[in-house]
Amino acid sequence: MSADPHLSYTKEMVAKNLIALEDHFKAYQCPVCISKHLLALEEYAEEGIPMGDEADAELFSQVQQWAFKTRQAIQKGQAVDLVKLIKQARDLRQEIQPFAGQHTHRPDEEPGEEEAECVGPECETQAHFAGGQHKHA
Repeated sequence: MSADPHLSYTKEMVAKNLIALEDHFKAYQCPVCISKHLLALEEYAEEGIPMGDEADAELFSQVQQWAFKTRQAIQKGQAVDLVKLIKQARDLRQEIQPFAGQHTHRPDEEPGEEEAECVGPECETQAHFAGGQHKHA
């Protein structure tokens, strides 16, 4: 973590929203929830751009642009590649908040081979958000 508490907080919030997106992309493709996390991610990344050094600014800018483009595609009802989005979110999170230690894979999992489980009838590796009805309790 960074020494600056504001920068540390912003990086943590970016990481939390990226984790939530990874989970949503894998297991529960709720367009309302995903859009909310992408919008929050955009905001935190925008706030982070002037906080750190040049490398931090570039990384926050990448996160902001990725979140914006992904949110726009989903809101327009475009099909998105969940496996690709999961990898992109994970890669960005690991750059924002690297963790010490090695990732260990399950015995039946090849490194880098994680599958997104789709809950919709139209999905194999694509998520179709357009026209779906989703209600929160």
